Amino acid sequence: MSTQLGVNKHVYRKIRFLGEGAFGAVILYRQCPTFNHVAVKMLARNYGIKESMMLEKIQCADPDKNNLLKLVEHFSLGVQHCIVLEKLDQDVLHFMAHENQKPMEVSEIRPIAQQILVALNALKSMGLAHTDIKPNNLMLVNHATHPFKVKLIDFGLARNISDLKRTSEIQALGYRAPEAVFGLPMNESVDMWSLGCCLAFMYFYKNLFPRTSVYEYIATIVRLQGSPPDNVLRVGLRVHAFFAVDKTSSGDKFRFKKPSEYMGYKGRMTERVFMALGTIDDVLASQKRQYFSQMQSAISHWDSLKHKDIIEFESLLKQMLCVNSNDRITPEEALNHNFISMNHLSESEAHPYVRSAHRLMSVLVPPPMVAVWSGPPLFRFFLHLRHIGPLVGVVLGHHRQPQYTHPSPLKIYIRTQTHAHTHPHKHTYTHTHFARKVGPRTICPLPLPWWGVRGPWQWRPMAVSPGCRFPGPGGALSARVGGGSHHTRARGVRVPGGWVLVLAP
Repeated sequence: MSTQLGVNKHVYRKIRFLGEGAFGAVILYRQCPTFNHVAVKMLARNYGIKESMMLEKIQCADPDKNNLLKLVEHFSLGVQHCIVLEKLDQDVLHFMAHENQKPMEVSEIRPIAQQILVALNALKSMGLAHTDIKPNNLMLVNHATHPFKVKLIDFGLARNISDLKRTSEIQALGYRAPEAVFGLPMNESVDMWSLGCCLAFMYFYKNLFPRTSVYEYIATIVRLQGSPPDNVLRVGLRVHAFFAVDKTSSGDKFRFKKPSEYMGYKGRMTERVFMALGTIDDVLASQKRQYFSQMQSAISHWDSLKHKDIIEFESLLKQMLCVNSNDRITPEEALNHNFISMNHLSESEAHPYVRSAHRLMSVLVPPPMVAVWSGPPLFRFFLHLRHIGPLVGVVLGHHRQPQYTHPSPLKIYIRTQTHAHTHPHKHTYTHTHFARKVGPRTICPLPLPWWGVRGPWQWRPMAVSPGCRFPGPGGALSARVGGGSHHTRARGVRVPGGWVLVLAP
């Protein structure tokens, strides 16, 4: 495969292979001349064009606001179709297997749930269903800089809700809604079931429902949550593969088939496994006991708040996993659920557990405000970049030194605890005028104690792409910014009216 792709005004240089799916491969490329990293998905032409059309449709819904994958461009290359996408970090499955390696806390699950619910609500408003929601398709944007900020990816199997027929075969086993198995009428609620299965996976660190066979999958659902109502089952195209009809004095009754009755399935192992299962309430209660049994002393106030949080999470999970799709919670209703809104914790706002939970939800705020110098271009300088949320802001003043106008490294170490900043020439100053959040295009003076410069700083909301570099007059400035032993690469990026400090991943 060529190490370079060229199309229209852009050239893409290959960096490394990222992964492979059922229909194609994903490769990391660098876009020239911007040097942005992008993920290029290479698919067979018919699959690629179909997915591109779906991605173009969802771009109208503001992908950043609605936590949907952003499309850069797409083009055909021989028998393949290339889809250029924004570069994200890692999927939730990889994160749990390689970094977390344990069940996630409910306070960590909440921001992920909220963001995907926003995505589902946006898809519903466009008349679309994703139909392939699973941990692999929930992607962390950049866990190092924006913990638990996620986007919904892979729209290759997405379709119009009106195109969902009872004969449609959709969703991965383990995340497949009962109506999709039974051949019942379907709508966007199939995605809510899949999301519920994903949240259960994060909570238990294992699948709630087995993926070994369709029979075991449905048998577990029936055992944990019961069967759909008989009046619902009567219209299912594939119901009789799993249910027998018993004649009773009150009429026909559906009964789930034993393993021996299920066509071609012996089921010895299945019977032993399912004898140990109770209801979904029993499974959730067992998980709670497992956590609180580790506490040696009486439950503290911290743990009582966490217990309340777990109860609300379980409530939302059970409403997502309603077997009857007509009773399943909608995205809009779920966004107003106590677990997401945190209303149940409102009386303990000052408690460390609640403050920690709010910090984790800070990924939901708008992009950072960036200060751009709009005065005369007297000096070459770095600008004030403020992150809204748990991250601290960074202030770097004007710099008159001509030797720093070329791309040679400029080391700047920042002790964020005291907001003290050390110049390479050992000059230290304390920043006393931390920027405040103001509206877009608001002009306000910002004193810089280091140089004593005042000027018209213009505040703009700006999505800063990590690692991007735009060469300006004299080249781009670069820096190493950090606190203590932690540091990250950064570059000065030229924008209309000034420079912006961009942190690299």
